[in-house]
Amino acid sequence: MISLLFGNWRFLLDVLLVIALVVLLFIVNPFGIFGSGLQLGTTTNMVTEVQKIGQLVTAEYYGEVISSLDESRIVLIEENNTQQLANELYVEVKYALYDLYQYQQIPERERRENFLAENRRSDGLKRKALQNVRRSNIIEKLEFLNLTDSLARHALYSPVIEFLWRNKYLHSEKENWNPDARTEAEVLLNLYQELTTRRQSSEDEAFQDYLNDGFEFVASFRDFFFGEQKSALPRAERKKQLALVGRGWVKAGFNFDQLDENSFYLHEETGELHFFGLEPQILDADINPWFIPERGVPGFDIINYQGPVNFKDAQRVKEHCIQKLVFYAHQAQIIDQAQQQGAETLKSFFSLVTGQKIQRVHFHNDILTQTVKEIAQDEYINYYEGLLLDSILAQESRRVDSLTQAVTNRTSNEQLTTELDSIRRQSLRRLRKLRFEGTDQHFNYFSTLTYQIGLDSTVDQHERQLLKQVRWNMSHAQPSDQHQLVAYKDPRFWYEDSLKFMMEYNAALRHLATMNVQVVDTFLVNLPNNERAFTDWADSTKIILDYWSTDSTTTINYQDVLSRDTTFLSQLRYPFYYNPEAFRKYVSADTFITQANTPPSNLKSSFQVYDKKRQQLTSVALPPELFFDNQLLTQDAIQAGPSFTFILHSSFQSLKVTKSKEYYLSEAQAEELLIYFQLLQSYHQAEQSKGTIVRASEWVRKKLTYHTDSLTPLDQFRKFLSPAP
Repeated sequence: MISLLFGNWRFLLDVLLVIALVVLLFIVNPFGIFGSGLQLGTTTNMVTEVQKIGQLVTAEYYGEVISSLDESRIVLIEENNTQQLANELYVEVKYALYDLYQYQQIPERERRENFLAENRRSDGLKRKALQNVRRSNIIEKLEFLNLTDSLARHALYSPVIEFLWRNKYLHSEKENWNPDARTEAEVLLNLYQELTTRRQSSEDEAFQDYLNDGFEFVASFRDFFFGEQKSALPRAERKKQLALVGRGWVKAGFNFDQLDENSFYLHEETGELHFFGLEPQILDADINPWFIPERGVPGFDIINYQGPVNFKDAQRVKEHCIQKLVFYAHQAQIIDQAQQQGAETLKSFFSLVTGQKIQRVHFHNDILTQTVKEIAQDEYINYYEGLLLDSILAQESRRVDSLTQAVTNRTSNEQLTTELDSIRRQSLRRLRKLRFEGTDQHFNYFSTLTYQIGLDSTVDQHERQLLKQVRWNMSHAQPSDQHQLVAYKDPRFWYEDSLKFMMEYNAALRHLATMNVQVVDTFLVNLPNNERAFTDWADSTKIILDYWSTDSTTTINYQDVLSRDTTFLSQLRYPFYYNPEAFRKYVSADTFITQANTPPSNLKSSFQVYDKKRQQLTSVALPPELFFDNQLLTQDAIQAGPSFTFILHSSFQSLKVTKSKEYYLSEAQAEELLIYFQLLQSYHQAEQSKGTIVRASEWVRKKLTYHTDSLTPLDQFRKFLSPAP
């Protein structure tokens, strides 16, 4: 054996050297060939792992409740809930009547002018605006001032009016309640007269206390309401009596079924895990037939039973017991406990899954996150939801600015601003996948702007200036110049690829063009509020109401409303087209850019660029529809500045042609087309300069890692186009 080893020592040494070399290569990992290990970032794989959890129970509540058949009929879970709601409604009624009182204090002439300004006809002028408050007009006056819409829809409005009629104005039990407008007007007028007397005889503070106080008398609205509900039941139902004791449990935690890759974010450097829109909720509540089987403790005990009670009655009481149990669990702060315990559990779980210790877990359920969650429910965004989102984002920007400018607590403020930026980025990333109203495009930075411009089918001088302002200027090198868009709204979180951002701008302009908007100028005219001015305004088809005051009305007038400027929108469009997948496919090819002598006979799958200064013809192996904006595809050739000509079709046979056969871009568009072409050249050259080992390394890294955070050469190209703000 020993002689065998000595006889083959060279072979054994070679084997050991090869093994050592492989181990050393794996440890050193040149060019990142073996990646950085199997790491699970915020990817679809991680989402799948989390979704497998299903529901995570992090808090439980066990309790005992008592419910009766009478109680279940009117769903009184909290002892004073109905009483409190009635008191709040009574306060709202008093405030509505006080608004009416204040309106009546306005001089009669001003009330007349206001009425005529809002109503082109004078029908109802006296009853609604000029007369004193009476039983015959009080409801009509309240409706005219839009003071009763929310009140009348309240479920307790009619019972509260009857309660006041019986207990405040002392109508006997023998008098039948007639729920008509006349009886309602009687109650409201009595209350209005009482309020008027109080206002005239009380100090401000005492009157404010009167407005905010609930019912002033001893009678309980809850007892009244309970009695009314019970008396409305058939006689046989009123004889039924059933009361149960229920013992059960409530479980709270997290539901991961709807989780997606935009719902959470792992910050690897700090070990912090952020969840967006994920909040603890009641997962289950139940009362089993046996609460503790081994001790013979039942889930339900009957403590009172009378009359012809049936199975449905028992089922109703049992369901009410569960509702009560959930209510008491909320009172015991089960949701807060679920979030605290959930943070610890998720910390341990994600530490195990990612192989990295999670230091903290953050749940983001602020107004932006909640709004985004509600907007995304129907997978569709309408115009008003877009406006709401813009408003909330503006508030968040002001909040971040105040934190950034604060002198104290800089460290914690920086961390908080980073979290807030992450919330905005993740929220918009989620919404940009949804369709927007009136278009076949996904929601983006320009959606609400183009919708608003298209509402009146015109583009006036102010809107034209705004369209120019939100256009990203590629030729500017300074980040401050790039973000002139901030004057409209902050664009930082609306894009991850600046080239796609520009394509979204082109799509917005195409959408306006399909709406056949007219480019017009407008001017303002101020008219006195007299009969002649109103007649002129009503008969005109070229003006719209803009602002109204007591003395005058301001209108917007259209100039040259029938003229159409067909070049404005086309001149704003970027002259190139960008598709990320096509970009990667074609630009990395060895034969993407080659030198040519003459235009080929077939240019369907390529185009050519002629440099007049260098007398050089370059062939680009990219279909024209994947490089040029679609409005340029019908041209044979495109002149970009004095030196460059882009040849699209083989019908362009000569490089020395007249201007009539070429399409000339604007100065800005020509510069942008050249910048885009030169950057494609730069990226192609960078790809070709890579060695075989580097390319293989990138391929292996792509296969071995799940990370999406590392910058590819294409990402570096995009960063060059759009420097960080």
